[in-house]
Amino acid sequence: MNNLPNGAIVKLKGVENNFLIIARLPLVEQNGETVYFDYQAAVLPQGISTEKGIFFNSDDINYVIFHGLAGNDTVEYNQGVQDWLKNNTEFKRGIIDEDTNSDDLDDNKAETNNEVETGPFGF
Repeated sequence: MNNLPNGAIVKLKGVENNFLIIARLPLVEQNGETVYFDYQAAVLPQGISTEKGIFFNSDDINYVIFHGLAGNDTVEYNQGVQDWLKNNTEFKRGIIDEDTNSDDLDDNKAETNNEVETGPFGF
């Protein structure tokens, strides 16, 4: 996980749109089990509607357009994320596949209707 802060703007591999990171480490129901993704984002410039978003992992990022604002609280949060991952090995990392993504955005990465749960840190 690259630990990009909320507010970062990224370009995903194989997709023309830009994405604004709005959540980190969201827990999502996928194929009947709860999994995590590194990030949830809104597509730019359209934005996001309730309970929808783009879920992806660090390795899906082609490059970072804008890093976002990271302060001391971000450093502490990043440590909390790393600790949570170490202590919650029962959660698998989500995989972007046809069940997770629709074909709304360039037939590659898309909005998902998966239910989003809040993790122990409010993410």
